[in-house]
Amino acid sequence: MRKNLLSTIIIILGICIMTYPKAWELYSSYMQQRLMQEWQTSLYIVDGGEKEPPDSTTRDKNFWNTAERGYIEKNMEGIMRIEKIDLNLPILKGATNWHLKLSLASMEGSGGIGEEGNYTVTGHRSHTYGRNFNRLDELEVGDVVEVENRQNNYKYKIREKLYVDPSDIWVLDSSKREREITLITCHPMIGPTHRLVLRGRIMD
Repeated sequence: MRKNLLSTIIIILGICIMTYPKAWELYSSYMQQRLMQEWQTSLYIVDGGEKEPPDSTTRDKNFWNTAERGYIEKNMEGIMRIEKIDLNLPILKGATNWHLKLSLASMEGSGGIGEEGNYTVTGHRSHTYGRNFNRLDELEVGDVVEVENRQNNYKYKIREKLYVDPSDIWVLDSSKREREITLITCHPMIGPTHRLVLRGRIMD
C-alpha cells in the first residue's frame, strides 16, 4: 500500500516538474497580452478618449482592478517592436527576477526611452522560438529597433553586435550627448557563458 502511494506521489511530482515550465510560459504569455492591452487602453485615455476604448468588453473592464492598473502605471514604461524578428513586447521598469519572468525589462539608471544616455533593456533567451529575446541573435548592424512610450515612438539603428563576458559591464557605459540603446541577453541559448549585446543609436 505504501509502495503504491509513494509511486503515485513520485509520478505526480514528475508530471508537475515536467509541466511547470510550459504552464509558466503560458501564464507569462497571457500576462504579456494583458500588459499590452492595458497599455493601449491607457494611451487611449491619455489621447483624450473615453474611459475605455470602444472595443473593450465588460470582462476586460472588470479584470483590471485599481491595484492592477496601478501596477501597470508604475512598472510598464513602453513597448519594444523589432519587425525583423517579429518581436512586440512590453518593457517593464527595473530588471527584477519577476519582471524578467514576465517580459523584457530596462535597467535602472541606464537612461530613458528617447533620452540622452544608454537606455538598456535585457530579456531572457527563452528556449521557445520567438519568445522574449530568443531570436535576438538574428539582428545585425543596420537593423532597426522601435521603442514606444506614452509620449512618442522612437527608432534606433543597431551599430554594434558583440559577444562579451558577463563581467564586461563597460557595455552599459553611455555618452551623455548621445541617445543610445543597448539590448542584452544570454549566449549561447543552452548553457550560456557569455552575453549577446546589441548597441544602437537613435535615428534622427
